Amino acid sequence: MKLIECYIENFGTFEQYTHKFTGGINCVVSDNGTGKTTLSMFILSMLYGMPDTKKHSLDENDRKKYAPWQGGRFGGTLTVEIHGKEYLIERSFGTKAADDTFKLYERESGRESCDYTEGLGEELFGIDRDGFMRTVFLSEKNLSVRNENKSISAKLSDLVGVEGDIGGFDEAKRRLDDTRKIYYKQSDNCEIARVRAKIRTARDEYDRLLTENKRLAEKEGELTELYAELNRVKDEKNALTRAALDEAKVRERYTLEKQYITMLEEINKNEESLKELNEFFGGEVPSATEIERLRFSLAEGERIKKEEAREIGGEYLELSEIYGDSIDFDIISGAQKAHIEAVSLDSQIAQIDSNSDQSAVKMRELFPTSAPDKKEVEEIISGLGKGRSKAPLVTTIVGILLLLSGVLLGNAVAPILYTLSALGAVLFITGMLLRSKKESAGDKRAVRFITLCGRNTNTPLKLTLSRILADVELYGELEAERKLRRESLVKRRDGIYDMLRQFTGTFNTQMTGDIGQDLHAIREGYSRFYKLKIENESSALGRHTRLATADEMIRRAWEFTDKYKTTSADPFDEIARKVGDYNLLKLTLEKDKPALLEFKEKYSLTGSLPERSFGGDEDKRDRLIECEARLGSLTERCGILRDECDRIARDTENIDGVEAELEELADRLKKYTRIYEAIQKTSALLTEAYENMNSRYIGKTRESFLKYESAIGGDGGEYTVKTDFEVQKSERGAMHTEQSYSRGTRDLISFAMRLSLIDSLFEKEAPFIILDDPFIALDDKKIKKGRALLSELAKGRQIIYFTCSEARKI
Repeated sequence: MKLIECYIENFGTFEQYTHKFTGGINCVVSDNGTGKTTLSMFILSMLYGMPDTKKHSLDENDRKKYAPWQGGRFGGTLTVEIHGKEYLIERSFGTKAADDTFKLYERESGRESCDYTEGLGEELFGIDRDGFMRTVFLSEKNLSVRNENKSISAKLSDLVGVEGDIGGFDEAKRRLDDTRKIYYKQSDNCEIARVRAKIRTARDEYDRLLTENKRLAEKEGELTELYAELNRVKDEKNALTRAALDEAKVRERYTLEKQYITMLEEINKNEESLKELNEFFGGEVPSATEIERLRFSLAEGERIKKEEAREIGGEYLELSEIYGDSIDFDIISGAQKAHIEAVSLDSQIAQIDSNSDQSAVKMRELFPTSAPDKKEVEEIISGLGKGRSKAPLVTTIVGILLLLSGVLLGNAVAPILYTLSALGAVLFITGMLLRSKKESAGDKRAVRFITLCGRNTNTPLKLTLSRILADVELYGELEAERKLRRESLVKRRDGIYDMLRQFTGTFNTQMTGDIGQDLHAIREGYSRFYKLKIENESSALGRHTRLATADEMIRRAWEFTDKYKTTSADPFDEIARKVGDYNLLKLTLEKDKPALLEFKEKYSLTGSLPERSFGGDEDKRDRLIECEARLGSLTERCGILRDECDRIARDTENIDGVEAELEELADRLKKYTRIYEAIQKTSALLTEAYENMNSRYIGKTRESFLKYESAIGGDGGEYTVKTDFEVQKSERGAMHTEQSYSRGTRDLISFAMRLSLIDSLFEKEAPFIILDDPFIALDDKKIKKGRALLSELAKGRQIIYFTCSEARKI
């Protein structure tokens, strides 16, 4: 490749600058700061473009550093010869890569060419921008060639496009060995050993769980028999308690009918109000837009009659950008009606939260404070009749024995022994009296509980407790219904608020966050816009036409208000308020009527209150107590056996998981073994590849390096070139890096290494070489040899040589 000419439209300090290149050496001698480096960067940017970066430092951001001092876009053209054909590269650069442009033309025909894309540099040389700067672009500030650029290594090894740092062999070997140790090593501290240990533990656990599963089957069979007996007794108990539950249903029916009547009365009241408003409007309800239009028509007509004209200023244009034709008063009124509905929903939710809704009232009728626990009621029912004292029975029996003994002994032995009969009679009577008055501990607990619940203790305890139990269940149902209703209201309210926030957020105004205030602000702003719009439209009329228009506007406005029997000083406000009431009532009825119908159909309501009925089958009380005692015994036995089954089931429920774990561990052991074997093979192949790579390109690069080092005037010696192109020299039995030597020696080594890389990289398409004072640190003797070397190299390639010194001129 050869450079022919460049034209710089704007780039750094250059503006409309042209530079032509010749074959061989192009020597540019100029003082520091005159643009030598800028010209070099222009050539590089035309081939590779400019990187996109957000860094602020000029040294790290070429777009900032070389942006034209006079401002604007920057770039230019570069004419080059590639494989004997001349092309013109045209690029322009912006503040970011998306603003850049690229075009390629055939110079001879002037036609646009598709031979190369904007990645022209990489397509020609096979290395990226950074790799190009590390090889072809030689500067005294950038001579070091130690390679961290993957594209250079990839090109040297014919692996362009394959990821991986070829220079990282030692690191790769270390990582492979570290990874191998994760999976296998002699000690047990590795993945394979740990998996094998887990397999042994899981196998023992699986065998134990199989044994427990067999025992569980036996226990579950016994439990099935107990449950059959328990269900039989439950059926008998349910038949006995059904009568008591029927009474609770009558009471529930009464409450639901009462709630339905209240809801119906509220709907009738709203329908009556709606009917009155319909009469006010005469069956034709005006829209909010019509009201506001006529209101403004009246105000505008009066204003026009007072002043001839007024020029509409920037306020109308500003409001027009905000409102335009996207909304009208109907849309705003619709949003305000939605906000009123949301506020109504807030009120209903607050009513539920404050326990003032109908269901809460009904719940307080059942239990004024709070409902007792269902389990507690069932325990009290099962405890009836238990805990009765045996002392009165003993007294009665002793009294009978003394009475009989006194009679027998008085007849057989002596009359004085009849006193024993009297004592026995006293004891007998006392025992009977105590027996009749003594209540069981369970009955006392039931009486206290019934009293706390505010119920009558004169009815049979069992029956009263059954009613309380039914009320507890009804209380729970009402509580669940309130919760579902609240969730429905909240969901509906939140949906309205989300819609309103989206609506208010579409206007470029200062919103307060209060939706009501924001809607009011939008309405006020749109009203102002509407007024200004009318003013703007009317300003084009002549004075006579304007006055006639004003009279017509006032006439239409009053003609509109005369249709309604208003009573306030502001008829438009009264009409608008009644329209709002009308729309709200319609919305409320549209919501409440389906809700009332759904409520009626759900509970099959009629709207008439049933008679209260309190009754029960007291003859079945003893049988119910007997069933409950039997149920308690069976339930206890079932509970003990069920707990044991549950414990065994919980213990064995993970048997499938343990089995799956065994399979997963076996698969994992196979996987880890395969990984270990793959690592072993990879390590061997990597070593083989490393040895092949050294022989392919490191040796070739080293030979070129030794040739150039000797030509420039190095002192020779034994050099090695590492895979990252770091050069080391052997002296006195030890290897020394470049950093061990003086600046001049380091620059000589780096310069020779750069030239050797160019030989290795570009065998087919020899690029030009850009040199920016590479000999600044060399002594005169080496500078002379370096210039001679460049003269020799210039016979086969183009060299662009920049220097600020006549002494280093070529």
